[in-house]
Amino acid sequence: MDSIFSFFYKFKKSYLIKALSIYSIGGIANKIIPFLLIPILTKYLNPTEYGIAVTFVAIVAVFTPIVGFNGNTTITRFYFDIKEKEFDSFITDIIKIIGIMTIILTFIFLIFSRVAENIFNLNSNILIIVPLTAGFTAITGNYLTILQVSKNPINYILFTIALTLTNLGLSVFLVVFMNWGYLGRIGAIIISTLIFGSLSFNKINKNDLFSFNLKFLPIIISFGAPLFVNSISGWVLTLGNRIIINKTLNLASTGIFSISYSIAMIIQFIDESFGRAFMPIFFEKMILEDEREKIKLVKIIYAYMLVLLVITIFLGLFSDFIVHTLTNKSYWEASKLVPWLTLGYWSFAGYKVLLNLLLYLKKTIIMGLSSLISAVITIILMIWFIYYWGLIGSSYAICLSNLFSMFFLWIYIYKHLKMPWNPLLWYKFS
Repeated sequence: MDSIFSFFYKFKKSYLIKALSIYSIGGIANKIIPFLLIPILTKYLNPTEYGIAVTFVAIVAVFTPIVGFNGNTTITRFYFDIKEKEFDSFITDIIKIIGIMTIILTFIFLIFSRVAENIFNLNSNILIIVPLTAGFTAITGNYLTILQVSKNPINYILFTIALTLTNLGLSVFLVVFMNWGYLGRIGAIIISTLIFGSLSFNKINKNDLFSFNLKFLPIIISFGAPLFVNSISGWVLTLGNRIIINKTLNLASTGIFSISYSIAMIIQFIDESFGRAFMPIFFEKMILEDEREKIKLVKIIYAYMLVLLVITIFLGLFSDFIVHTLTNKSYWEASKLVPWLTLGYWSFAGYKVLLNLLLYLKKTIIMGLSSLISAVITIILMIWFIYYWGLIGSSYAICLSNLFSMFFLWIYIYKHLKMPWNPLLWYKFS
């Protein structure tokens, strides 16, 4: 018992809890702001218009890791390996790849604009701006990742809050005062992304962007390319479900689904805050090869998943109250989806913790295969469940597929990563 109290006392004084507190407090402010948009957007946009706006957001989210070549993940993994004097060249090479990928994808969208229109149910004039928006989003993500791994949570939070406030202010101005409808929401996202992407570029680019020195290109490609498959999982969670709902039901159903998804994303917010605080510490401690440090890491992971489960249950129980408070009657069906989506997000949070353990092992191919299998399962279940149960079937599918993915990845990690997972063995090192 004393050892447990001792652990929590030390944990309370650790960098992790301080960073987690900063990320969480700042993150709460950062997430409350978009929540304030829900009553506004659902008042001025009908479910179909809201569905169009969130579909655009999802498309950008999908193409960001592709345009960025998963640069933020590469930075996380190699920040402690690359010499400090060479790190600027490493970042510049990542930016060069983002520029090249943005140009390539823009041409692809131009050539296949009609095909893209049919797939996404969006006008080609809107879709053509996706690669540029994704490119600037990737640059912003890289800057924020550098702040994260360098243990600079305050600047991280200040930057993200400024970005979110700009997005909110522009959205209210263009949707409410200019009466631009869903185009106002999309315009606000594009403008705020370009502004803060430019600021991020100025912060992180220290070298000549047009030089032909690509020293770190092999590392970036060899590590980032297998993670493209890993991005498929994100594709399914952010865009694939919306495409399936658009095609099998309608855009209004996509709007309703997105409301429930936004509420369930509270779990994702907590997970992101934890990940930003925990992952730099995890990589630092794992390098030491100290069994006592590994026990501390495992305790943190177990405690985190338990606390997150309690929050998940709470959100599910109060889903009716939350949805009815934030939206009008045309969106109230979303309350039925929230409990299942929050449980799905809890499972996905556990899945992401395990993926980061694979990242430490540099098993990017396994990460890709795991995400591919998860994506296939989710697509099959969504089509099947929506056919039988309608819109709520989508939440069943996401919940079940995430639970399966977390369970099977846990089995792999348990066998291949030597960590003190069994609490009964902790006494040996106490």
